[in-house]
Amino acid sequence: MDALTNAGASLDLSANMAYKMLLNADGGYTWHGGFDGQVKVLRTNSVSATAFRGFGNPEGCLVAEQMVEHLAQVLGRDPRLLREANMTKEGDHLHYGDMVVEGCTLDECWGELMKKSNYLKRCSKKKKLCHFNLILGFFFLTRRKKAIDDFNSGSKVVKRGITALPMKFAIGLPRKGNMQGTAYIRIYADGSVLLSHGATELGQGINTKMMQACESGLYHHAVHNVNQIKIPI
Repeated sequence: MDALTNAGASLDLSANMAYKMLLNADGGYTWHGGFDGQVKVLRTNSVSATAFRGFGNPEGCLVAEQMVEHLAQVLGRDPRLLREANMTKEGDHLHYGDMVVEGCTLDECWGELMKKSNYLKRCSKKKKLCHFNLILGFFFLTRRKKAIDDFNSGSKVVKRGITALPMKFAIGLPRKGNMQGTAYIRIYADGSVLLSHGATELGQGINTKMMQACESGLYHHAVHNVNQIKIPI
């Protein structure tokens, strides 16, 4: 894989983003037999592009999914079957370092997704859904997929589609210096607690999680107030 990224007029965090893109170029899969890739960061005359949410993960996954789609077209196979056959499993070795995958539940999540979304249906008299890690060969197209195919066959302009994509997402940043934070905890005479932290709420429920973590350590104290302020490290 050879990729170019437009950093703009300044480097900022584009180099870290490129590094993360290489780490996540396998998407939700394990590339057995090796993987070679490089990402070049380009300085251009535009504003600084730097990193954003995902930090290279979406870009790397796009590369992986393009590989799967291309192979599916060449081999004449359903892309879903290729995704399931190459999905990262417990004990796999990733394409960087000597890291061994531990505690991987990706196939279980995939089976749960197929079941709850009615994406797949087992072809049997009992019409029961099976999990991916039990009987891979008995999965067939679903009612949703068939309905989409029927629509597309009768529509020359407007087309529909459906897909499911596996993804691995590592929590954290490459540099250990960026993986730290602080919080202030104030316990008042009346037993109330004020928790201040420097995290940013982006929909992940950080305030609730911080309160739960604080209460689990304080036992008999309940955290009533949480505020987000700039706290020096």
